[in-house]
Amino acid sequence: MSKSRASRSFLGGVLILGVGNLLVKLIGLVFKIPLSRLLGDEGMGYFNTGYTVYSWLFLIGCTGFPVAVSMLVSEASESDGESRNPAKRILFVSLLFLFALGLVGCLALLLFASSIAAKIGNPESAATVRSIAPAVLFCSLSGGLRGYFQGKKRMEPTAVSQLLEAALKLVFGILFARRALASGYDLPSVSAAAIRGVTLGTVASFVFLLGELLFEPRDGYIKNNGRKRESDRALSRKLLLIALPITLSATATSVTGLIDLVFVMKRLLHAGYGLSEATAVFGNYTTLAVPFFNLPGILISPIATGIVPFLSSDLAKGDSENAKRRCSTALRSAVVLSLPAAIALGLFGERILSLFFVRQSAALAAPALSVLSPGIVFLSLVTVSSAILQARGKAGVALFSMLLGAIVKTFSGFYLIGTPSVGIYGAAIGTVLCYAVAATVNLVALFVLFRQPIGAGDIVRPVVPAALSFSLAYLALSFLPDRANVLSTVLLLATAGTIYVPFSILFGAISIDDVKVVPFVRKIARHSFVKNREK
Repeated sequence: MSKSRASRSFLGGVLILGVGNLLVKLIGLVFKIPLSRLLGDEGMGYFNTGYTVYSWLFLIGCTGFPVAVSMLVSEASESDGESRNPAKRILFVSLLFLFALGLVGCLALLLFASSIAAKIGNPESAATVRSIAPAVLFCSLSGGLRGYFQGKKRMEPTAVSQLLEAALKLVFGILFARRALASGYDLPSVSAAAIRGVTLGTVASFVFLLGELLFEPRDGYIKNNGRKRESDRALSRKLLLIALPITLSATATSVTGLIDLVFVMKRLLHAGYGLSEATAVFGNYTTLAVPFFNLPGILISPIATGIVPFLSSDLAKGDSENAKRRCSTALRSAVVLSLPAAIALGLFGERILSLFFVRQSAALAAPALSVLSPGIVFLSLVTVSSAILQARGKAGVALFSMLLGAIVKTFSGFYLIGTPSVGIYGAAIGTVLCYAVAATVNLVALFVLFRQPIGAGDIVRPVVPAALSFSLAYLALSFLPDRANVLSTVLLLATAGTIYVPFSILFGAISIDDVKVVPFVRKIARHSFVKNREK
């Protein structure tokens, strides 16, 4: 495959996942806006407590194995070592592990919900924790199926299943919450009802992916060439050797959210907050600031997900040069996409939050979001560099970097949150320090271990077009009669985003080839080329 075709296939898959992720996050945002109005900051504190516990268990059971399946299926497509299609065997073995892990996690939440909620310091959230328990099992199984399709470089089933899950979460979550409120239930019970919509969404996602698998066209046979067929035991061992370090790395990443869950409430109480006030502040931080901090990840996670099968395929063929080019493209893309988001949320956080939430809640969350915003770039680099290290068989490095970052976050956050003059902002500062440390370790490791070129220009170059774009857009607002309304905020973001692309091309942050990856741009370019040839 040529360099240009390889780039298009990789970035094309990233585009499919990116659009899917964007729609999923938009649906999630639409879900949280009316939900936050129904539950208020205190009710969202209960909801987010249950969801954070679920997210942690989800990452334990649903991260390592999907990536391992994706890698092995991709490598198998380049191999001629089996007379039968090895991809289905890889999937079958992984689903056995995922079913066991998901079942254990589900039962743990069902049986120990009260103890878990009490340990967190939010005992009223026990019903919410219990209601989300079945989602752990179905998300585990869905993760294995998504890894299988991604390994075959089919990104559409992943995107569609995530959209289905998000849509049903929105519909049933709001419906159940409204019915619970109308029936006169208290806030913890309403929160539990709302989170059942998330559980139903995961069930529907699994059913869809299972249907895709059952109706998938047969691949036929693969030429054996005299090689011995790998045993199920050897395949299981290989899956575990790949999946466990990645799972531990993902767990370390999720520990940052768990640290907030465990320490924030207790340290806010230590700083002099009352229980209801601490719950409201925590609910505001986790409902507004943290989701918007994670929002740029909808464009970054497809890069990390998409690069794994392509990089594994390159390495299986021994094409190290193409592998390095893919890695450079992925890291550069992460910075180009995350930097303007960090600037927008850092400088105009209150404006942006006010588009979706009541102004009082937006004003309370905006300073914390501004503190968090530099971490967006660091988190993007961690996400992509960790995927590269995992695909290259160095998941242990990604694990070490996140553990080191988590230690930094724990000590800094524990001290700062308990300081009355800092409070909730201590959690934001600890998060930024965590990802800054992890990103630095990962990038140094890529350079030292694989001589992966990490050009300083690729990281610094997008700063100028991003700064210019928002400066000019904000200057343009001075010509509007009212610069504080919704329309002005939308115009600010739209203008800055429109200017950013040509400025990025002008300053070399984005190449023309990168732009041509977008389908309609590629179609226009091809049409223009044909017309020029006819002339």
